[in-house]
Amino acid sequence: MTEVQDNYERVRKQEKRKMRQAMIVIIGVIIGVLLDEIFIGVREKRKEKKQSKSVRTLISLEIDQNLSSLTEFWNKLTNGISSLAFRDQFVKMSIPNWSHNVWKSQTSFMPTALNEDEIKEIWNFHNQLNSITDIHTMLSYMKNKTEKDGVYVGTWPTPQELVARTLSTSYSRFRGDAGIIWAECESVINKLLNHGNPLRPKL
Repeated sequence: MTEVQDNYERVRKQEKRKMRQAMIVIIGVIIGVLLDEIFIGVREKRKEKKQSKSVRTLISLEIDQNLSSLTEFWNKLTNGISSLAFRDQFVKMSIPNWSHNVWKSQTSFMPTALNEDEIKEIWNFHNQLNSITDIHTMLSYMKNKTEKDGVYVGTWPTPQELVARTLSTSYSRFRGDAGIIWAECESVINKLLNHGNPLRPKL
């Protein structure tokens, strides 16, 4: 009986040992999987952070490029002339070719690279650039239409000619409408230049 009990105890100890070993293996596998998941998560997080930084850099560089073009355009427009002549000069000049390629191509990465306020600000920035182009097109059309209607031909009228043409209904309407539209355009340009790049810290 004692021998049977001894064998039973020996077998039970062996089974316990096997179970402990199996548990150690299982725990090791679980820990390995968890560590692997953590490693992959950290790696993906670093990759996402690096990607977000690259997206922000590209978008910011495009904004800088557009601001540089706008600044150069505005300096040429206002150089050496009275503010009363800004509108005339604006129509004569060619609008810069604004760049929107990066902004449009990075749409899928914006939720991780930019916060909500930044997305709104940058969207507004590009939208305002397009509004400058639209206003230029509008004022150019109004000017050409006015000339075509025979109000005046060639250069825009001098102040003396303006007085002589106050009885012209079409020209008076044009002058008033164009003034309002230009005031809006000038306001947009000044806001863009004063606000600067929304992705760069304000000094």
